[in-house]
Amino acid sequence: MLKKLNQKGFSHHILIPLVVLLMVGAIGTYTLGKSNAAVLKEKETKVCGYLGAQPTLTRGSKSPCVITAQRAFNRWKTEKRPMEKVILVDGKYGPATQKAIMIFQKANGLKVDGKVGKKTWTKLTPYIDSQERIKV
Repeated sequence: MLKKLNQKGFSHHILIPLVVLLMVGAIGTYTLGKSNAAVLKEKETKVCGYLGAQPTLTRGSKSPCVITAQRAFNRWKTEKRPMEKVILVDGKYGPATQKAIMIFQKANGLKVDGKVGKKTWTKLTPYIDSQERIKV
């Protein structure tokens, strides 16, 4: 009888459940990876003392957040446009910082308004030093 099963696909009786088991394991691992990524995204980033949304910076702003934005811009510029000058990091959102942010916004497909709002902060965040950015 065993010989008869082998001739008619006994290996399929073992192979099919094994393939199904491997697929379920792969799907489970994929899903687990996705859910872990979702958990990491749920953790908010604390930047310049603010959790979640940072304050909107405009010309005339003076704060540690301006310093954070200026440093992030300089890191971006050094990485993406190394031949161009960086801006002075002084915590004052003056004409040079506004012009720099407009360059950054244009290069990143954002509305060019010279303000560091939610979307600009989101694009700047990868360039913020890890010591200035805390996951909570």
